[in-house]
Formats: sequence, structure tokens, C-alpha cells
Amino acid sequence: MSVVVLGTVRLPVSDASPKAARDMANAVAQTWELADDVAYRARLATSELATNAIRYGIGSTIQVVVSRRQRRLRGEVHDGSPVLPVRQQQACARSRGGG
Repeated sequence: MSVVVLGTVRLPVSDASPKAARDMANAVAQTWELADDVAYRARLATSELATNAIRYGIGSTIQVVVSRRQRRLRGEVHDGSPVLPVRQQQACARSRGGG
């Protein structure tokens, strides 16, 4: 069961990068003729991950990777931090984030 990288791109930390990440995920979805609901979720998740990496990450670039293992699609966004993110308790009254 090998992982097949379908697309990868390095983007600057900027307000335009979440859209660029979303566009890359969409291009991969179209190339691989993924179902519309899968393509939608890939675009949404990739955009959210890119936004979080830009907002909270370290460094001047992010790397977006879309891969496939059997029937599973995987989206990754990496920033320059050597530390993995830590899940935090969300406040209900937050105006942004948390899904």
C-alpha cells in the first residue's frame, strides 16, 4: 500500500495562499476525476489548513501536499515549525475558527 503524491506546492505566507492551496487541491481532484463531494471536502480542508498554517505557523512559506493511498485522499499543509500542533479547547463564543 504505497502513497501516491498527487500534487505539491510551496506557497508564501500571504493572504492569497489559501486560495492557491484550494486551487491546487481542485486541480488534483479534477485530474483524478474524484467525486464532487470528495473534491469539495478536499478544497475546504486544504483551504482551512493553509489558513491555519499562515495564521499560527512559523516561517515565510507553507507546503501543501495532496496524496492518495488506495481509496483515501490526504491533504497536508506544513509550516516551518518543528513542533506538531496541539489541539486546544474551543470557546463557544469565538467569532472565528473551530469549524
